[in-house]
Amino acid sequence: MAHRARASNPGKWLHRLGAWLVKAALLALCVAFLYVVATNVLVRTRLLRNALSDPSDVKVDYTSAYSLYPGHVHVDGLTLLAFDSHVEWTLHIDRCEFDFALLPFLKKRFAASHVRGDGIDFRVRLKLDRVEHPPKMVAALPPIADFATPPLKNEGPPAQPLTDAEYNLWSVLLEDVDAEHVREVWIQTVRATGDLRIREPRWFFRPVRWLDVGPAIVDLRKVNVSYGELPIATGVQGSLHATVHPFDVRVPDGTEVLRNVSLAAETQGELLAGPGVDAMIDKPDVRVDRGSGPFHTNLDVRHGVIQPGSRADVSVRDATVRIKDAVVGANIALNAAAEGVGDSVGTLGISVEGAHATMRGKANLRVQSGVGSLTTRKLDLVDPFGDVDYSANIRNLTTTTAPAWLTILSPESTFGIGNTKLSADADLEGSLEQKTIKKGKASLRAKAFSFVKEDAVVLGDVEATLHVRDASIPDSRADLSGSSVSIESARATIGGVYFEAPRVEALASKISVGKTALMIASQAKAHALTVRGKKLLLKSAVDARVVLRHPSAGVYDFSGTDLRLESTTFTTLTSGEPIPPLVVPEATLTLDRVTLDASGRKGKIRLRVPSATTPDLGGFSDLFPIPNVITLLGGSTRARATLDIDAATLAAQGSVDLDTRALEMRIGNKSVKGDLTVRLKAVATSGGSTAFSGSTLQFKEATAATPGARAWWGRVALSGAMRATPAFTAISQVHITARDASPATEILSNEIGIPHWVSSMFEMEGLAADGEVELGPEKLSIRGFRVRGEGGSADMEFARLGAKSEGAVHVGLGILGANFALHDGNVRYILIPASDWFVDETARIRKLGRTGW
Repeated sequence: MAHRARASNPGKWLHRLGAWLVKAALLALCVAFLYVVATNVLVRTRLLRNALSDPSDVKVDYTSAYSLYPGHVHVDGLTLLAFDSHVEWTLHIDRCEFDFALLPFLKKRFAASHVRGDGIDFRVRLKLDRVEHPPKMVAALPPIADFATPPLKNEGPPAQPLTDAEYNLWSVLLEDVDAEHVREVWIQTVRATGDLRIREPRWFFRPVRWLDVGPAIVDLRKVNVSYGELPIATGVQGSLHATVHPFDVRVPDGTEVLRNVSLAAETQGELLAGPGVDAMIDKPDVRVDRGSGPFHTNLDVRHGVIQPGSRADVSVRDATVRIKDAVVGANIALNAAAEGVGDSVGTLGISVEGAHATMRGKANLRVQSGVGSLTTRKLDLVDPFGDVDYSANIRNLTTTTAPAWLTILSPESTFGIGNTKLSADADLEGSLEQKTIKKGKASLRAKAFSFVKEDAVVLGDVEATLHVRDASIPDSRADLSGSSVSIESARATIGGVYFEAPRVEALASKISVGKTALMIASQAKAHALTVRGKKLLLKSAVDARVVLRHPSAGVYDFSGTDLRLESTTFTTLTSGEPIPPLVVPEATLTLDRVTLDASGRKGKIRLRVPSATTPDLGGFSDLFPIPNVITLLGGSTRARATLDIDAATLAAQGSVDLDTRALEMRIGNKSVKGDLTVRLKAVATSGGSTAFSGSTLQFKEATAATPGARAWWGRVALSGAMRATPAFTAISQVHITARDASPATEILSNEIGIPHWVSSMFEMEGLAADGEVELGPEKLSIRGFRVRGEGGSADMEFARLGAKSEGAVHVGLGILGANFALHDGNVRYILIPASDWFVDETARIRKLGRTGW
């Protein structure tokens, strides 16, 4: 019996173990059942929704949900709505399944894994400050149910941040997420619609504390991108790998958050440049009308820094943009790339083909091709592009409506240009950050170009080249050395004088401009220059060196400027037979320390004419200030001049010599033929006048005009001074000696108005005369003029102002005498004058005035 009991004990033990296992299984089934029931009660009623919803920041809703086994939930029509002080967002999922952990849920953490979603819409937008915002930007924000548009931040001071002790917000942990058929992702103003797939191994978010996302994979399948509702790209395909590295969201400020972002993306699609791009730019004077083309991107960003190998290529065909009154069109290609190893360099290339522009329907512009690039070593998106260098190359920019452009761009311009074809090329490189041009070159070509300003007209075929170095926009500084301009078939009319040259060219060896100074040193040449005036024709080869310094004190310094004329000829313009020219082999004009400022001119002007010759001086007599009664014929002449002229007063220092052979002088009915010698000596005085004491004019007949007569001769010695400013005036003591007074009688008759029968009384042998002559604007005065000769004498006083003239003449012929009064060209004989008549008349005539300085 005892043995049987012991034998049955193992069976009993097994029986009890089996019963316990059954009970445990039943208990587990009951617990699982109850868990499933509790889970279904939780998800199918309002309990879960109420638990996850917080009226202050989050709202959860769904159409239906159920759980078929413990820890797994299926939800249909899930909608999440959340906001805080800075952001509002909503997420809608048609269907989703996930494994759900209850214990973290009890600690206000929603933890789910193996999340599978299908049919997803996601929208997020930032709250805006309570100020006026661009309407186009506001219109592009995603609408979110239950929230007003635009989203505005709360009024009043910002809420105090939650302390760790006060923190009671829900955290979200999602792992192994696979979202199929994402229909829409709308972040701020950028909207993506179509078919996307998002795979995400991890997504952890603690509001206002922590964020950890990814690496997430986004597959793009025929996605359309828009700015709000306005399309900007279509048919976008590719993939994105994005990671938000774990970080405390309280630490980064502004764009610093990008330090925690890495992104690898390869996409392609079609860009639509139209209303969407126009709304993104949102400039009141700019409107993007149209344009489209393919793009391809391959982007690698690590912790906010663009990595080598990244690139983007965009082509836009028929891009059309309206800028104010202008319409601009072109085919554009953009190429961006990051290259190098370690210290990478980013470049943005811009290529333009067939660009064209019209302004107000009147002005046109075309560019055959243009290439530009931007280069930077700062590829950190937190602080991007701070050291950008640029380069640009433009080829064959042309316009046929230059006058229209001038009217539009400078409506108040005081000059005009002709309707000619202008073309230009340009090459520039510099720094955008520093706003500089390191070096540049621009060339301009214009056929039959014309420039008009008041009474000046300039025409010709123009070619100009502008070189720029070390130019700074902030400092208003530039070095333009090496710039040049040339004009073929140059013609100009300035103030009634006509200029013509087959070629005019100027080269600036030094040009620098700035806020405080201007420096120009330029060489200019005019080949076979022709200058035509009313009476004179000049032909010459001109070589000029122009120097200009302009410091900030407002002084223009022309020191070092000189003008050189070679093989110059002067020809008088007459209606009869051509007259041989005056030939000047070489002449120079030099500016010595010449400056110009508000007070006037200073410095010296040096004129050097070593030699000038002509076989016919008479042909130039109309240019000389000689009495009309005198006619010059023939005269082989050689002249030279050396003058230093004060720039302020035009007072001169130097000499002018003229030697003429076989010159015929016809004075009224009289004629003499001989040699003329002129010696003019000029001495500049400290008072600003030019003294010419010691100057002489001498004429001597080679043979007598009539057989048996003596050859005539005459000599004039001058002792006086003249002033050139503010108007020409001169006072001189004149001493005249001559064989006789026969030529002088003709001058007295024609210039002063004395009848021939009176002036013939002056025809005396051994003439010696002295007096004072004053010249001024419309003024001639002859004072104390005394003539002595064999058999007689004469005294004369004369003054003429404009059309009014007064004079008195006393002639003594041995024991006889005669007195004449002159009034406005009329002569009155004084038969029996008072004994002091001539003295009284002299005093009265001199009251007409005398110029002095």
